[in-house]
Amino acid sequence: MGRGRAAKAAVARLLGRSVDDPETAAVTRAATAAYRATLAEMPHDGSTVRGLVAMAARHTALYGFHTGEAERLGLGTPEGVAASQEATKHGQRAERILVTALDISTRLAEREAAAKAVAGTSPRRARLERLRAGAPTTA
Repeated sequence: MGRGRAAKAAVARLLGRSVDDPETAAVTRAATAAYRATLAEMPHDGSTVRGLVAMAARHTALYGFHTGEAERLGLGTPEGVAASQEATKHGQRAERILVTALDISTRLAEREAAAKAVAGTSPRRARLERLRAGAPTTA
């Protein structure tokens, strides 16, 4: 199995798979676009960050879908209100996940920069240097 293949497959499952249903396909396309745009803005893109960004992208796409449904059904109708409430839930979840993703991404980027400063280029080498010096191994 190729390096990172399992992580890439997991992200693909989080974003959605190719299906025949046009509405589901549109949500999947929107999630993929949101994933790519958001990941490009993250300071680090490790597998943990990618997974969180994929989850957030899916919720963002579902927020958009349910918002559109609420408008289509009529914002004042019971069905439109229900769709609007569902959209709000997805929007809130996406926001929470994005805050976590940015926090983890920032910490990973800082750790990587510190490791490069200590050992030249490799985070693994920096860890080995800290072990040799008797320092804690986590940054």
